[in-house]
Amino acid sequence: MPNYFFGIKKESNIILEKDETSHLKVVKKEIGDTIDVLIGDGFFYKAIIEKIGKKETILKISKKIKDNSKYKPEISLFLGMSKWDRMRLIIEKSIELRVQKIYIFKGQKSHQKYKNLDKFYKIIIESLKQTGYSKIPELKFIELENIPKINSLVLDFEANNEFKKSIEKLRENINIIIGPDVGFTNEEKLFFNNNEFKIISPGNTIMRFETAAIYTLSAINFINDRLI
Repeated sequence: MPNYFFGIKKESNIILEKDETSHLKVVKKEIGDTIDVLIGDGFFYKAIIEKIGKKETILKISKKIKDNSKYKPEISLFLGMSKWDRMRLIIEKSIELRVQKIYIFKGQKSHQKYKNLDKFYKIIIESLKQTGYSKIPELKFIELENIPKINSLVLDFEANNEFKKSIEKLRENINIIIGPDVGFTNEEKLFFNNNEFKIISPGNTIMRFETAAIYTLSAINFINDRLI
Protein backbone atom coordinates (compact mmCIF):
# COMPACT_ATOMS: atom_id res chain seq x y z
CA MET A 1 0.00 0.00 0.00
CA PRO A 2 1.28 3.51 -0.79
CA ASN A 3 2.28 5.51 2.26
CA TYR A 4 2.29 9.12 1.12
CA PHE A 5 2.11 12.30 3.12
CA PHE A 6 0.41 15.39 1.74
CA GLY A 7 2.09 18.77 2.01
CA ILE A 8 2.29 22.35 0.76
CA LYS A 9 5.29 23.39 -1.33
CA LYS A 10 7.22 26.50 -0.30
CA GLU A 11 10.27 27.14 -2.49
CA SER A 12 12.58 24.12 -2.04
CA ASN A 13 10.70 22.89 1.02
CA ILE A 14 7.45 21.09 1.67
CA ILE A 15 5.45 21.86 4.79
CA LEU A 16 3.36 19.21 6.51
CA GLU A 17 0.59 20.85 8.52
CA LYS A 18 -0.79 19.76 11.88
CA ASP A 19 -2.70 16.59 10.91
CA GLU A 20 0.10 15.30 8.69
CA THR A 21 2.65 16.09 11.40
CA SER A 22 0.60 14.04 13.86
CA HIS A 23 0.54 11.15 11.39
CA LEU A 24 4.30 11.48 10.93
CA LYS A 25 4.75 11.03 14.68
CA VAL A 26 2.37 8.06 14.80
CA VAL A 27 4.45 6.18 12.23
CA LYS A 28 7.59 7.16 14.17
CA LYS A 29 9.43 9.10 11.50
CA GLU A 30 12.44 11.09 12.66
CA ILE A 31 14.62 13.97 11.52
CA GLY A 32 16.82 12.78 8.64
CA ASP A 33 14.33 10.20 7.39
CA THR A 34 13.20 10.34 3.75
CA ILE A 35 9.46 10.12 3.10
CA ASP A 36 7.20 10.08 0.03
CA VAL A 37 5.09 13.19 -0.40
CA LEU A 38 2.32 14.48 -2.67
CA ILE A 39 1.28 18.08 -3.13
CA GLY A 40 -1.32 17.46 -5.84
CA ASP A 41 0.59 18.96 -8.79
CA GLY A 42 1.18 15.82 -10.87
CA PHE A 43 4.58 14.95 -9.34
CA PHE A 44 5.84 12.54 -6.70
CA TYR A 45 8.35 13.87 -4.20
CA LYS A 46 11.06 12.36 -2.05
CA ALA A 47 11.74 14.64 0.91
CA ILE A 48 14.02 14.62 3.92
CA ILE A 49 12.63 15.57 7.33
CA GLU A 50 14.49 18.66 8.58
CA LYS A 51 12.34 19.77 11.50
CA ILE A 52 9.37 18.32 13.37
CA GLY A 53 7.36 20.84 15.36
CA LYS A 54 4.12 20.73 17.30
CA LYS A 55 2.00 22.03 14.43
CA GLU A 56 4.11 21.56 11.31
CA THR A 57 6.98 19.64 9.81
CA ILE A 58 9.55 21.07 7.40
CA LEU A 59 10.84 18.83 4.63
CA LYS A 60 13.67 19.38 2.17
CA ILE A 61 12.90 18.13 -1.35
CA SER A 62 15.51 15.61 -2.48
CA LYS A 63 13.83 14.28 -5.63
CA LYS A 64 10.92 15.32 -7.87
CA ILE A 65 9.44 12.65 -10.16
CA LYS A 66 6.91 13.44 -12.88
CA ASP A 67 3.85 11.21 -12.98
CA ASN A 68 3.54 10.20 -16.63
CA SER A 69 0.29 8.29 -16.17
CA LYS A 70 -2.33 9.12 -18.80
CA TYR A 71 -5.93 8.31 -18.04
CA LYS A 72 -8.00 8.54 -21.22
CA PRO A 73 -10.79 9.29 -21.76
CA GLU A 74 -10.87 12.08 -19.19
CA ILE A 75 -13.78 11.58 -16.78
CA SER A 76 -15.79 14.32 -15.13
CA LEU A 77 -18.25 13.19 -12.48
CA PHE A 78 -21.34 15.28 -11.68
CA LEU A 79 -22.96 14.31 -8.37
CA GLY A 80 -26.33 15.41 -7.06
CA MET A 81 -26.14 16.38 -3.38
CA SER A 82 -27.00 13.35 -1.25
CA LYS A 83 -26.37 11.90 2.21
CA TRP A 84 -22.81 12.45 3.35
CA ASP A 85 -21.85 8.79 3.84
CA ARG A 86 -22.93 7.97 0.30
CA MET A 87 -21.23 11.01 -1.22
CA ARG A 88 -18.07 10.16 0.68
CA LEU A 89 -17.98 6.61 -0.68
CA ILE A 90 -18.42 7.75 -4.28
CA ILE A 91 -15.70 10.37 -3.99
CA GLU A 92 -13.26 7.91 -2.40
CA LYS A 93 -13.83 5.37 -5.13
CA SER A 94 -13.79 7.96 -7.92
CA ILE A 95 -10.25 8.89 -6.89
CA GLU A 96 -9.22 5.22 -6.98
CA LEU A 97 -10.80 4.99 -10.45
CA ARG A 98 -8.93 8.13 -11.55
CA VAL A 99 -11.69 10.64 -12.14
CA GLN A 100 -10.14 13.98 -13.14
CA LYS A 101 -12.98 16.37 -12.26
CA ILE A 102 -15.74 16.28 -9.66
CA TYR A 103 -18.69 18.66 -9.72
CA ILE A 104 -21.47 18.78 -7.14
CA PHE A 105 -24.96 20.12 -7.86
CA LYS A 106 -28.17 20.49 -5.88
CA GLY A 107 -30.96 18.48 -7.45
CA GLN A 108 -34.64 19.23 -6.89
CA LYS A 109 -34.90 16.13 -4.71
CA SER A 110 -31.68 16.78 -2.77
CA HIS A 111 -32.37 16.86 0.98
CA GLN A 112 -28.84 18.10 1.70
CA LYS A 113 -27.27 21.44 0.84
CA TYR A 114 -23.52 21.61 1.20
CA LYS A 115 -22.29 25.19 1.60
CA ASN A 116 -18.58 24.61 1.06
CA LEU A 117 -16.25 21.98 -0.33
CA ASP A 118 -13.95 21.54 2.68
CA LYS A 119 -15.24 18.09 3.67
CA PHE A 120 -15.03 16.85 0.11
CA TYR A 121 -11.51 18.22 -0.28
CA LYS A 122 -10.34 16.35 2.83
CA ILE A 123 -11.72 13.08 1.47
CA ILE A 124 -9.93 13.67 -1.82
CA ILE A 125 -6.60 14.31 -0.07
CA GLU A 126 -6.90 11.13 1.99
CA SER A 127 -7.72 9.14 -1.13
CA LEU A 128 -4.76 10.63 -3.01
CA LYS A 129 -2.44 9.53 -0.21
CA GLN A 130 -3.89 6.02 -0.04
CA THR A 131 -3.85 5.37 -3.78
CA GLY A 132 -0.80 7.34 -4.94
CA TYR A 133 -2.75 9.67 -7.22
CA SER A 134 -0.48 12.65 -7.87
CA LYS A 135 -2.98 15.19 -9.20
CA ILE A 136 -5.81 16.79 -7.22
CA PRO A 137 -9.00 16.51 -9.28
CA GLU A 138 -10.83 19.72 -10.03
CA LEU A 139 -13.58 20.15 -7.42
CA LYS A 140 -16.44 22.65 -7.82
CA PHE A 141 -20.10 23.32 -7.21
CA ILE A 142 -22.19 23.66 -10.36
CA GLU A 143 -25.81 24.40 -11.27
CA LEU A 144 -27.57 21.56 -13.05
CA GLU A 145 -28.42 23.76 -16.04
CA ASN A 146 -24.69 24.54 -16.49
CA ILE A 147 -23.63 20.91 -16.86
CA PRO A 148 -22.15 20.47 -20.35
CA LYS A 149 -24.36 18.68 -22.84
CA ILE A 150 -21.63 17.35 -25.14
CA ASN A 151 -20.15 13.95 -24.23
CA SER A 152 -22.53 13.69 -21.25
CA LEU A 153 -24.22 10.52 -20.02
CA VAL A 154 -27.07 10.79 -17.50
CA LEU A 155 -27.64 7.67 -15.39
CA ASP A 156 -31.33 6.78 -15.09
CA PHE A 157 -32.66 3.26 -14.50
CA GLU A 158 -35.77 4.03 -16.56
CA ALA A 159 -33.72 4.66 -19.71
CA ASN A 160 -33.52 2.18 -22.57
CA ASN A 161 -30.31 3.26 -24.33
CA GLU A 162 -27.56 0.68 -24.53
CA PHE A 163 -25.08 1.21 -21.73
CA LYS A 164 -21.93 -0.31 -23.25
CA LYS A 165 -22.36 1.18 -26.73
CA SER A 166 -23.00 4.64 -25.30
CA ILE A 167 -19.73 4.48 -23.34
CA GLU A 168 -17.75 3.09 -26.28
CA LYS A 169 -18.69 6.05 -28.47
CA LEU A 170 -16.93 8.54 -26.19
CA ARG A 171 -13.14 8.39 -26.49
CA GLU A 172 -11.81 11.79 -25.45
CA ASN A 173 -13.96 13.06 -22.59
CA ILE A 174 -16.90 11.60 -20.68
CA ASN A 175 -19.22 13.48 -18.32
CA ILE A 176 -21.12 11.15 -15.98
CA ILE A 177 -24.18 12.69 -14.32
CA ILE A 178 -25.82 10.92 -11.40
CA GLY A 179 -28.08 11.65 -8.50
CA PRO A 180 -29.18 12.79 -6.11
CA ASP A 181 -29.62 9.51 -4.24
CA VAL A 182 -33.44 9.76 -4.47
CA GLY A 183 -33.33 10.38 -8.20
CA PHE A 184 -34.25 13.11 -10.64
CA THR A 185 -37.64 14.80 -10.86
CA ASN A 186 -39.73 14.63 -14.03
CA GLU A 187 -38.85 18.27 -14.63
CA GLU A 188 -35.14 17.49 -14.51
CA LYS A 189 -35.58 14.51 -16.82
CA LEU A 190 -37.46 16.75 -19.24
CA PHE A 191 -34.55 19.20 -19.09
CA PHE A 192 -32.12 16.44 -20.04
CA ASN A 193 -34.36 15.26 -22.88
CA ASN A 194 -35.01 18.73 -24.26
CA ASN A 195 -31.30 19.51 -24.25
CA GLU A 196 -30.37 16.25 -25.96
CA PHE A 197 -28.36 14.70 -23.15
CA LYS A 198 -27.70 10.99 -23.62
CA ILE A 199 -29.66 9.15 -20.93
CA ILE A 200 -28.54 5.60 -20.14
CA SER A 201 -29.32 2.88 -17.64
CA PRO A 202 -26.59 0.79 -15.97
CA GLY A 203 -28.82 -2.28 -16.46
CA ASN A 204 -31.90 -4.10 -15.27
CA THR A 205 -30.60 -4.62 -11.75
CA ILE A 206 -31.70 -1.87 -9.38
CA MET A 207 -28.63 -0.37 -7.74
CA ARG A 208 -28.06 2.14 -5.00
CA PHE A 209 -26.85 5.59 -6.00
CA GLU A 210 -23.24 4.92 -5.07
CA THR A 211 -23.16 1.44 -6.61
CA ALA A 212 -24.38 2.77 -9.95
CA ALA A 213 -21.65 5.43 -9.96
CA ILE A 214 -18.88 2.97 -9.10
CA TYR A 215 -20.19 0.41 -11.59
CA THR A 216 -20.26 2.99 -14.40
CA LEU A 217 -16.78 4.33 -13.65
CA SER A 218 -15.43 0.78 -13.49
CA ALA A 219 -17.06 -0.05 -16.84
CA ILE A 220 -15.46 3.01 -18.47
CA ASN A 221 -12.06 1.97 -17.15
CA PHE A 222 -12.49 -1.62 -18.33
CA ILE A 223 -13.80 -0.79 -21.80
CA ASN A 224 -10.97 1.67 -22.43
CA ASP A 225 -8.15 -0.26 -20.71
CA ARG A 226 -7.84 3.00 -18.85
CA LEU A 227 -5.92 1.87 -15.75
CA ILE A 228 -3.39 -0.28 -17.57
